[in-house]
Amino acid sequence: MNSTTGLLINVIRSLTTSVSEDQRELEKSRLQKGFQESEALIDKLVKSHQKDVEECLDSFRDISTRLSACRERIHNVRNALLTCKTHLECRRDDLKKLWLENSQQKHICEIMAQLDDLREAPSKIDTLISQGNYTSAAKIASTSHDLLHGRLAKIEGLSQLRTLIRDTSEHLIEKIVDQIVDILVVDPFENHVNIEISGPVVVCRPSAFNIVPMFPWLRKLMDLIEKETEESPSQLRRFVHSFVMELFVERVKADLADRIENALRRSDNSLLPSCERVLELCQEVHGLIVSMDLYADRFSALWLLVLTDYNKSVTDMYEKTTKSLSEVDGITSRRKISAAWAADEDISRLLMSLPNWLMTASEVTPSTPSVLNFESEKDIRQRNERESEILIGNLATQKKIERAELLTDMADVRTLAALHESLRWFSHEVRMLISTLPLHVKATLRGCMVQVRFKDGQTTDNEPVLEAMEDCIRRLDAISDSCLLMLHLELRVHCFFHLLPLARPRNIGVHEELDAEVVELGRDLQAFHQLLSSILSQHKLRYIFDGLGHLCAAIFIHSSQHMPRLTDAGKKRVCRNIWGVQKRLSQITSRREAELDRARAFFELLAHEPDRLLAHLPDRRSQFSPLEMSHLVALSVRSHPTLASQHGALEQRLEQLSVLLKQPV
Repeated sequence: MNSTTGLLINVIRSLTTSVSEDQRELEKSRLQKGFQESEALIDKLVKSHQKDVEECLDSFRDISTRLSACRERIHNVRNALLTCKTHLECRRDDLKKLWLENSQQKHICEIMAQLDDLREAPSKIDTLISQGNYTSAAKIASTSHDLLHGRLAKIEGLSQLRTLIRDTSEHLIEKIVDQIVDILVVDPFENHVNIEISGPVVVCRPSAFNIVPMFPWLRKLMDLIEKETEESPSQLRRFVHSFVMELFVERVKADLADRIENALRRSDNSLLPSCERVLELCQEVHGLIVSMDLYADRFSALWLLVLTDYNKSVTDMYEKTTKSLSEVDGITSRRKISAAWAADEDISRLLMSLPNWLMTASEVTPSTPSVLNFESEKDIRQRNERESEILIGNLATQKKIERAELLTDMADVRTLAALHESLRWFSHEVRMLISTLPLHVKATLRGCMVQVRFKDGQTTDNEPVLEAMEDCIRRLDAISDSCLLMLHLELRVHCFFHLLPLARPRNIGVHEELDAEVVELGRDLQAFHQLLSSILSQHKLRYIFDGLGHLCAAIFIHSSQHMPRLTDAGKKRVCRNIWGVQKRLSQITSRREAELDRARAFFELLAHEPDRLLAHLPDRRSQFSPLEMSHLVALSVRSHPTLASQHGALEQRLEQLSVLLKQPV
């Protein structure tokens, strides 16, 4: 647009500033020629686009017509809306008037209904009084009083009704007072003076156990009588002593015997409820000792009897769980391997001296965990190596582990875990009860000597009853520790059972990714973890599962000495099995289990020829022990197609390994 305007201005300027007529004529002719050319071009374009131009004109006319019609309709709608607005403004006052009239009528109807209720209130109250339903009558009287002195207080025409309801309410109050007097005074007095219906009046039911709350008062009374009469013991004291010793103690003993029989020997009893019932018995005996401290020696003997019976029951349950029937070798019963190890003093002492056990044992109860002492990576590795050495030294030399020697029933696993937690809790609670005994009672019990015979045939010498009770609790603690240690060992026995057979020669299909033993071991570990995680605390669960990766790696490496030879396919199979165990353990423990990387690296070194292997081993001293390196070299020689049959080849390379390892790093 600006360029066109500028061109026109230039043309006008040239025409006006031209000095000669010829120049203007020349410019004019040039413009006319350009105009004619433009006109011809426009005519040509119009002719070529005649149809499009006509369509545009028709469309424009149609749109213009529609816009005019829409404008007319909008104008009509606007006029209609203005008319409606005017009508609504006229009707608003009428609607407001009708709404007010409706509200007034509704309020009047409510008042009329309340007036009807007030007129009927006196007759309703009289009817309810005659029926003895004083509660409903009082509600009606209260509602009527609130109406007459509330929203209807200014209505003068209700004065007579107000007086009538007040009289009826006063009559109701008199009836209620008379009824209360009859219930509280008249009827009890008449029953008391009526000899025919009166019977013997007692404060409480006759029972020998009434002596317990009465004994402190009887004791004060006996002391007072003896002080006044200077007679010791008094007749009352002799009677009470005879009653307690000859009747009450025997009654308590029989009652405890029946209840502990019911708590321990019923076939439908589960573990924890029976433990709770036995603790309730201990709490009752504790209460008797505190209340009747003069007879603390007798009741403490009953307490010791309860603990001894519970000890026998728990021992029976533990023995039943840890033994399995066997008819193959003619032996009626055979102890599980993990139970035998837990019972072995040397093995259990060694395992219980490890830091992970000491930290786990310091946890008093599940609700009061101890402060953990964290181990360094070096400490954990040394502890795992020590445990693996102990277990491999006892199991790896065994020819074969029978399935009957494993704990495969998950119900038995649940029993052991629940037994451990229950006994740990029970021992803690009983020790708390003993610690709350008064000092003079403890001094008395220290001089009371008893002798106890346990289920295993052991008989204690005469010892103070408190020490005997502590001995019983220690035995329960020992069973609890054995349960936890057995669960710890059982998983390790499963590892030996499933992984040791992998060293034997076998025909394995190429399509099989993992050996069946590895898959079954993974299922066992998962089942144990799923069950134990619902019973044991996380700290104890870590104790049971920590170190399994190191043990499995040690089993793989140790079993290499029993492998006759390994082909390339066999090496890959072993590495796949190690990876399968590592994957399952990592899913359970949420850790990588890096020790199994060490086992896989051990077998991956077999890809080298024996001589090249010897060159690599000095750099692996921090990763493998000299014994493990000798196993690796021996397996490499046995797997070599030429050196395996060559006399002295193994001894020569073992000697070379020894020389290499003696060289300084």
